[in-house]
Amino acid sequence: MNNRYPTQQKNRGAALLTFVILFLLTSAAFVFAVTRGVYFDLTRYRTLETSKQTFFGVESAIEDAIHRHRNSKDYDVSESFTIGDTDLTVSRAIVSGHFEFDIVGTTNTLVRKGYLEFTIGAGTSFSYGLQSDTGGILLENSSSVLGNIYSNGTVVGTGGGPDGNDVFGTVISAGASGYVEGIHATGNVYAHGIDDAVIDGNAYCDAIDGSTVSGNLLCNTVTATSPNPADGPGPADDQPPSDLPLTDEDIDDIKAAAEAGGVIASTDPECSGGTYSIDASTTIGPVKIECDVEVRNSGTVVTLEGQVWIEGDLIIGIGQPEIAISSSLEGETLTIVADDESNRTTSSKVDLGNKATFSGYGDNSYIILVSQNNDEEMGGSEIAINSGQSSVGDVLLHAAHGEIVISQSGEFVGVAARLIRLQNSAQIIYQTGAISLLFPDGPGGGYIINEWSEVE
Repeated sequence: MNNRYPTQQKNRGAALLTFVILFLLTSAAFVFAVTRGVYFDLTRYRTLETSKQTFFGVESAIEDAIHRHRNSKDYDVSESFTIGDTDLTVSRAIVSGHFEFDIVGTTNTLVRKGYLEFTIGAGTSFSYGLQSDTGGILLENSSSVLGNIYSNGTVVGTGGGPDGNDVFGTVISAGASGYVEGIHATGNVYAHGIDDAVIDGNAYCDAIDGSTVSGNLLCNTVTATSPNPADGPGPADDQPPSDLPLTDEDIDDIKAAAEAGGVIASTDPECSGGTYSIDASTTIGPVKIECDVEVRNSGTVVTLEGQVWIEGDLIIGIGQPEIAISSSLEGETLTIVADDESNRTTSSKVDLGNKATFSGYGDNSYIILVSQNNDEEMGGSEIAINSGQSSVGDVLLHAAHGEIVISQSGEFVGVAARLIRLQNSAQIIYQTGAISLLFPDGPGGGYIINEWSEVE
């Protein structure tokens, strides 16, 4: 009897079993490998998603802090909050003139950090809506300011209501002689001394007397002031003086650019009688004009195509003329300088006696009116720039050596002078507010972001 077939069947069974075992082992190894890969891919994906979530949380916290800083929202030096599943801590500090944010975001155990440093824009940017040098700022009668102000001299209100002249913003009076009196500020006040003020925000000073402070009272010496005693010690240092936007060197450069474009001499027909009268629409600039300039009549449009140097006075006469930047210079800023270098006491002035409209062209396009009259600096009483009757528009007023008087309501991008005097019921409204490490409000001027980065 032949036993070969049973043996073959055994061998086949063993082979089949071996195959099945190997197949199962291979399949298990494959499944394990695939599952392991999927698991690690899923883990990496979840980690990446968590990391992204944390990163965007940190970025959002930076943007939120800037928003709060710019828009007068209350926030402490250290804030903690949650966005989604991310816990965030934002810390801020002023270090060497820079404003710094440190942000830490944590989601589960994953941590990401961010850092932001910025400061005020330099150059010819108008960093403050109302800015004076050592002559200071005087608010007379019922005048008021809708915006922030910075003074290298005193800020004094002599009229207004029972709370003093209104300043709807923050007030800074810099230096060891910094002094604020007789005003009602809706923001913070920084000065060496404060008297008879009503302050809706915080008071930072060396000494304060006869005032009411709704926020924190942070002064070294407190007399007859509510609340009393002080909440804490005042700052160690007075606020530093701030340079006005345009230096004399800047103005000399502007004058040189104007003269390079051509000269209307005092002997030319346009200057007949010592005054260049513009009573119909015209285009000028860049140009130097060696006489006074008077712009008048409603409907008159003076279109600027370059810098203008007036070797005399600029006068806005009867009517309501317009001064505008040419459409060919979109986004640019041009300057009209009134400067008779031989007579800066009774000449070199700007008189906006009647209402005028000033128009830039495009975004961030402005007209700067500059007076180099220095009579106030010399102890005289001449007015460098008289704002006139409610002039409005894309205009900035600048008189580094003289006095600017604003006696009627007006809307200006900025005002900077040695001395600024508000009279009657003048109400200054800024199209562009003030930006500083201490001013929480507004566009204008602009921040320079020195660093915005992620920290290891």
